Amino acid sequence: MEKDRGFKIIAIAALLFSVVGLSIAYAGFTSTLTVEGTATAASAWKIKWIDLDGGTPTGYANVTGKTLAIQTGDQSISGFMGTVKAPGDTITYTWKVKNDGDINATLSGVTLGSLSCAPATGSAATQAEATALCQKLSVAFTYGGTAVTSGTTGLTLPLNASGEKAVTMVLTYAAGDAAEISGDVAITLSTTSFTYDQAAAS
Repeated sequence: MEKDRGFKIIAIAALLFSVVGLSIAYAGFTSTLTVEGTATAASAWKIKWIDLDGGTPTGYANVTGKTLAIQTGDQSISGFMGTVKAPGDTITYTWKVKNDGDINATLSGVTLGSLSCAPATGSAATQAEATALCQKLSVAFTYGGTAVTSGTTGLTLPLNASGEKAVTMVLTYAAGDAAEISGDVAITLSTTSFTYDQAAAS
């Protein structure tokens, strides 16, 4: 019986030794995998106006003294457009918008300006006459051949030359009876804006 007990103790000790041995052997195998790297976030975002023409008058309209021009930074146009004199007169300007960056863009919104009229400095015209004249005037824009409204959105503007879109602005003195004015009237177009957002890569 003592012999059997001694055998059991030896067997248990041998089993414990083998488990420890396995643990030590298992702990001897390890692997470490690593990943390293660098990246750069960079882009050029530049939507600009280009190629403004000299204006095209019809009827009695003229562009004498015109100062309308693309301003520094190429993102705004302002200045004196010209003079309309009689019903049916128009003055048309054409230019382009260009995506000069490296990200596709989309036209996300348009805010159309409105016309206001007031007697020019030193003019004998009255405000009532100026207001009556303004009711016969209108300004309209097209973008890439599409008439622009305040709801115009979603027109894409790809990169580089392929992304150039023609823009026209037409000031019109409606046909019909003339508005009687006693002197020059100053016509002002409030800000019209075109807003662009980043578009998904094509």
